[in-house]
Amino acid sequence: MRRLTLLLLPVLAALALFAAPALSTERWRPSALDFELSLPDTGLARAAGTGLWTSDPIETGKRFDLVGLRWERTERPVEVWIRTHSAQDGWSRWVEAEGEINEPASAGVWAGGADAFQVAFDQRPRGLRAHLVNTTGSATPRQRAATAVRSAINTAVVATIGTATAWAQGQSGPPAMVSREAWGAKDCPPREAPSYGEVKLGFVHHTVSTNDYAPGEGAAIVLAICRYHRNSNGWDDVGYNFLVDRYGTIYEGRAGGIDRAVIGAQVQGFNAVSTGVAALGTYSSVPPDDAQVSAIADVLAWKLPAHGAPTTGEVKVTSAGGSQNRYPAGRQVTFQRISGHRDAGKTACPGDAMVARFEQLRSMAAARQQPLAAPGAGGQTPGQPAPASTDIHPPKLEILRSSISRDARALDVLAPITARASGTVQVELHAAGRRHRFTAPVESARRRVRFRSALPTDQARLGTGILTITYPGDADTRPQALRLRAANGRAALETQRPRLVDGRLRASGTISSRATGVVRVAISYVHRGQSHTLERHTPIQGGRWSLDAAVPVDDQLRIGLRSGTVHSTTAYTGDLDRRIRGEARSFQVLSAP
Repeated sequence: MRRLTLLLLPVLAALALFAAPALSTERWRPSALDFELSLPDTGLARAAGTGLWTSDPIETGKRFDLVGLRWERTERPVEVWIRTHSAQDGWSRWVEAEGEINEPASAGVWAGGADAFQVAFDQRPRGLRAHLVNTTGSATPRQRAATAVRSAINTAVVATIGTATAWAQGQSGPPAMVSREAWGAKDCPPREAPSYGEVKLGFVHHTVSTNDYAPGEGAAIVLAICRYHRNSNGWDDVGYNFLVDRYGTIYEGRAGGIDRAVIGAQVQGFNAVSTGVAALGTYSSVPPDDAQVSAIADVLAWKLPAHGAPTTGEVKVTSAGGSQNRYPAGRQVTFQRISGHRDAGKTACPGDAMVARFEQLRSMAAARQQPLAAPGAGGQTPGQPAPASTDIHPPKLEILRSSISRDARALDVLAPITARASGTVQVELHAAGRRHRFTAPVESARRRVRFRSALPTDQARLGTGILTITYPGDADTRPQALRLRAANGRAALETQRPRLVDGRLRASGTISSRATGVVRVAISYVHRGQSHTLERHTPIQGGRWSLDAAVPVDDQLRIGLRSGTVHSTTAYTGDLDRRIRGEARSFQVLSAP
């Protein structure tokens, strides 16, 4: 027996050593691994039908969770698509791995345990290299076995003893988020100490990767992005200040303190005056999840006021220049307080589908805005306290006419608004690949916003474009934004007054028989001094539409305790192909209690 015990001691010691990393009350994560492949220039062939330069499937020998590409600099921008293969799921969809314009590199595409990939380009690149990252401990069969055992042991230990302190916050202060330590930043330490600047505005990004990841994969994705930014791009740390997955989980980004004005690597030329929030996924055509948009609003509703900056209105900042910047060094540029990466950089980021949610995002951030901090702490800038009144009235902003005259080269808009509104609205027309911005006065006495603005020739020739009118609000009136299409054909949107009945939002109406898509109905109300907005949409069928949607219990309770009216805005965005303009209608749903 003694001899058997002596023989087993080395085995037991080896098992203890193998299991030791998982014997912790902290959540165990496998070590990350990077590797690269050099792809021959001759490995690409022009595909029939598409004309794209496409590779054969490339087997990597090791499983990877993220892949990105670099190549020699070219005279014109290179467009690149990547798809990945796994034994479990087969081939993924092609993902357009958009990087910065003129930068010879793609974004990193999340693959989640893939064993091969394929690439396609609009032109033939040279010096092609792939950078691959594994953050899930699945690179080799041996690692997969070790990961399975250690994960099981750690899960049992955590369930028995407890977990590390959570980053949950109350109604004030930062929203709940996953700390760097919790997502595994020990495997992506910064190269240099953080630098600090100011936070005057927030930029929203998307990470240009797959959208169909599981709830438990967010931390591994963030770590993989950090490794790619640091080890392939050569940056000091992950570029973004915060990241948000599609399930609404927020992750601390670049090191240096979430409450400090940490300078990231997210918008060249404006990093020192902004904070950056990235949505995990690609939102060029696929819309972001509601939970993701809401969480981004939560971050900015806390982060901007924490540095003395409001969430609404505009701010003027000075460009620091750079090859990826739309503006030369020294240029004074005016941005919305919440802007997209594309507003400042030569990129399509954060994608058309994300930008389409900016109206709602800005409204939610304004409704949840925390009190502005005193200037001076953590790079804060001066600001005025937010109004404390609980009697904030809806602006009732509608758009009845938003046409583009090709002959007169002008944008002609008529938009009724409440007489309580004051000041100006911000107007943006996005057409012909450019953004034409200006302000227009609110005519309080005539209860309208009415303007006619000259347009660049190419925008007028197009005859249609995306019109965004943003009313920033004042001490007496809620903010509101509408994003519709300016064109020549009427949508003929008609609606009955929306109703709240038995916990459901109901509305119906008619529209032009040529119209396609959806009609959106939003209700807004004020509870304890905070504005809240709930939006639902319904498809158009044969010139008619009808909405019958459940209202969340939290909204039902707050509406019952509201301090003012419940107001609705019914909007049709418009139709590009049929040149139908967008239209909006406003109603009071419930009177003040």
